[in-house]
Parts: sequence; structure tokens; C-alpha cells
Amino acid sequence: MTRDKTIQIFINGIPPKTMRKSSSKVGMARSGQTRTVPLVDSCSIVGNSGILLESNCGDVIDRADLVLRMNLAPAGGKFAHDVGESRINELAMKGLEFYRKYYNLQVLFAFSPESPFPPAHEWLGVRLATTGAAVYLAANTFCRRITMFGFYPRYVDPRNRTLRYHYYDDIPLNYSKTRHSFSEEFEVWQSLEDDGYLRIINDCAGKWDKHDYRSQLDI
Repeated sequence: MTRDKTIQIFINGIPPKTMRKSSSKVGMARSGQTRTVPLVDSCSIVGNSGILLESNCGDVIDRADLVLRMNLAPAGGKFAHDVGESRINELAMKGLEFYRKYYNLQVLFAFSPESPFPPAHEWLGVRLATTGAAVYLAANTFCRRITMFGFYPRYVDPRNRTLRYHYYDDIPLNYSKTRHSFSEEFEVWQSLEDDGYLRIINDCAGKWDKHDYRSQLDI
């Protein structure tokens, strides 16, 4: 995967009806409408697990140069303390204004010329990679340092709290009704963390530490 095939952003001021996308550098240069995301020093990838409730990770998440969220998960407001703000990153150029107007989405939009999911399935060797895995592979093309928040494959946390499936709803976690292989994926995240390729943070309040969840996951 390369940056130009992972993500492109429309340059400010292009009318939505005239937008054209391309998956090649030649096509990008010809249209003059898009640019790739620049290399950044640090990225926060924010998952949606209920593990983030009472994590106090909002400020830590927002310190990154670029914050990547998934599936239109809410941020800011009552969630700001745990997951950060819905802020617009200054590195991104404005595009797809009609989405902001008609869907009231206060974010900047980009597109992926090629889906990162097939490479994620193949890389992990699982039946269905999560969105988080696809986002991680994409982020590797433009982030020098990656920290992942809200990735945790258990029903309870190290303090024995029952976890919600998402931090923003009341649905209990139920792995029997998902096609994803959360435990297998998390083993990959742990291995990458051990090798220095990323960091996993699910608690910024000092209520439990890395050893706590590592011990539990090894059981």
C-alpha cells in the first residue's frame, strides 16, 4: 500500500459535482483536484470499544498530529474527556462540502482509491479483518508513530467492569454474534507493540496498567 492509493483529499473549492478521483499519480496530476495526506509524526487511531469509558484518554488522543476515528463514532461533548474532540485537523484540505451540509458532519472528507480491507484480511490471516485493522494498515503509509486506543478483546476490563460493545451506546459486548476475530487481531497488536511499531493505550487515568490487561489476556 502507498500513500496515493491509501487516501487522497480534495483540494478546497472544487464543486462536488465536478469532483473526479483517480487511483494513480498520473491521474491525480492530470485532474489537479486531489492531494495525498502528508507524512505526519504521530497518529492516534481511536477504536470504539467500551474500554474507553472512564479512560481519561481524551487529551492524550488529541495530542497527536492526526486523529483517525471509525464508523462515524461520536467524539467531543460528553465523550471529550475519554476519546477527545471532533476537531478538524489542519493538515487536511476541505472537500465534499455537500456531506457537511446535508448530513451535518463537521469533518473533512477524503476517499480511498483502493480499499485497505483485502490487504488487511490477507495480512492478518483472519476471516474478516476489523475496520481498525484496515485503518492501521492505511495509517502506516503516512504516520511515523501510531498509538491505538479503544482496542480490547474481552468482556470485562482489568477492574472487572462489564464492557459495552461501543463506548457511546448501552449494547453489551457479545463476541458470539460477530464475524470478527478480535482475540487473534489483538495478538497481532501486542506483537507489533513489543516490536516497537505501535503503542496500545486503554487507560490514561492510572487505574490499571499494561501488565494488568496483558496478564488477563494471556489466561
